[in-house]
Amino acid sequence: REFEACVTMPQQPLRILFASAVRARMVRIEPTACHGGHRALRADVLLAGAEADVPPEIVVLGNASKEDPFEVRSAAGPDPSTRMMEEQHLAMLQAKLSNLPPRLQHEVRGLEGAKKYEDRGLQRQALDDIPVCALDRLVREGGASEGYDVAFMRKVLLWYKKFFFQWTNSPRCEHCGAADTKTVGTTAPNQEEKSYGAGTVEVAQCNMCGMQTRFPRYNDPGKLLEWRQGRCGEWANCFTLVCRSLGYEARHVHDWTDHVWTEVYCDSLERWLHADSCEQALDTPLVYERGWGKKLTYCLAFARDHAVDVTQRYTRKYEEVLTRRSQFSEQDLKRAMAAINDFAIDRAGAALPQAAAEQRRGALERRSAREEEEFKANRSTAAGPVQAAEQVGRTSGDAQWREQRGELGADADAKAKALQLSEQGLACVSSPGAAPADVARVRAEQLKELVQAKFQHLCDSGKDQQEAAADAIAEAVPLRAALEKAVTSTVRDVRNSNSTEDWKALTSVGPLAGDLAVLSMAVRWHDQGFGNQKGRVRALLRRGGSTLGEVDCFGIAPHEVGEGRRQLRDVAGIRPSKGDTIALEYVVGGGGGHQLHIE
Repeated sequence: REFEACVTMPQQPLRILFASAVRARMVRIEPTACHGGHRALRADVLLAGAEADVPPEIVVLGNASKEDPFEVRSAAGPDPSTRMMEEQHLAMLQAKLSNLPPRLQHEVRGLEGAKKYEDRGLQRQALDDIPVCALDRLVREGGASEGYDVAFMRKVLLWYKKFFFQWTNSPRCEHCGAADTKTVGTTAPNQEEKSYGAGTVEVAQCNMCGMQTRFPRYNDPGKLLEWRQGRCGEWANCFTLVCRSLGYEARHVHDWTDHVWTEVYCDSLERWLHADSCEQALDTPLVYERGWGKKLTYCLAFARDHAVDVTQRYTRKYEEVLTRRSQFSEQDLKRAMAAINDFAIDRAGAALPQAAAEQRRGALERRSAREEEEFKANRSTAAGPVQAAEQVGRTSGDAQWREQRGELGADADAKAKALQLSEQGLACVSSPGAAPADVARVRAEQLKELVQAKFQHLCDSGKDQQEAAADAIAEAVPLRAALEKAVTSTVRDVRNSNSTEDWKALTSVGPLAGDLAVLSMAVRWHDQGFGNQKGRVRALLRRGGSTLGEVDCFGIAPHEVGEGRRQLRDVAGIRPSKGDTIALEYVVGGGGGHQLHIE
């Protein structure tokens, strides 16, 4: 069947994705004639089965900035002459940097990291995970007074912090699933870990079973889309890819006092915004100096086509900062950054038509001039106003770890606020009411699901519908109170092709702080796609050293990607109580050729 739709497009290039999974034999999306300066799209979808005769929803993403000219690359790959020109530019860069300190020569690696975010395959992989339609709906329902690009970025940070990436102080035990582990050292990465950019591997000891778990510090953004855990390095790396996938121009910022974050360009404000995914912070650049109490030195930002020293955005004490910048002269730093910046512009411009390259160069020069004016204003307003969110210590990570790093807070008040907001982020401080409203909406949906599930359970047990409805509604009040104290966790993905009947640890919940109200679980999963189906997930109730019972969670894993949902109030008829642990395990299945993929 064929569907046709015309959507006006204000700009190019475009990224196109389906809002939900579509089973189709063929999908063709192509531009039609240009009308009044706008491009129309035709979407032909040949469905694979007998789905309802409803056009699939197609989302079309343009670049966030009107000055961003970059087009989707040709499937044929880069032109040989472009590659040769890039090699010439690199040789010139190496010559310019040859007389500078080695540390500055190595900064060119920041550009190579930023170049990875331009990989269209990785961007498509990221877009598969980002709930674009839901985030757009939150922005429109919220009726924000700020520019759409800023409001949408706030929702991206909310989703990334609360629902996608997970902070890891010490990894869960891969053997028993316990969270009670302690890092005891490091070791060299194996070949597979090296292939994903891991330079070191932390080793954690489990205090429950005594076994050790490896925690590779991956540096590959594609791997991190699957891994979804780590500390600030992993968070910022993956988040910068997410921003580029959504069409934002993005910089990866390296703070030499051991932190990393992202900057995004917003047309509505005509400037770069600080975006720290660990802290769910947007446009709060002074939080490190005023809130955390960091003694900043160098903050260097790298994008696909430029590099900038952005330290002055993050301090109002620049003269003091200069006294700590003693590794090399300021003149050497300026020479290095200028050389790297010129190389980035030339390399990126070589892939564009000459006119587009000149336009882009002009846009970067105008932005640079505005940014220098911003820095100049910062230098002259040392005692200027500070946002409430910039007066909070670090909220991400274990409190003891933050204290040891000297980042828990610049003063007692900042420390108290940081402890109060631990793992919550700064959104509720910087945008009062916005983030809590979104979380409340999610909780309302969870409550609705729980009440409906209770109603269905009572009906299945033989109660009449009116009685069941009354009992389910009566339980809504304690359930709402339980949700306020609910613990939510995201388990790292499983990609297991080792055919075996052995059960493997997935995660564990507990020891419980009180009697269980409900355990709500959701997965997206599939097996190898053919043959016998054997993959399963089970929950086990453990009390003391004994296993009291177990229950199957989602049935058998499907061949094609599907969702599984389950809510448990008991395990094999036993209600989990304070001190109990619920362990989740999975089995791939033996016999050869079996796989299990779980998100």
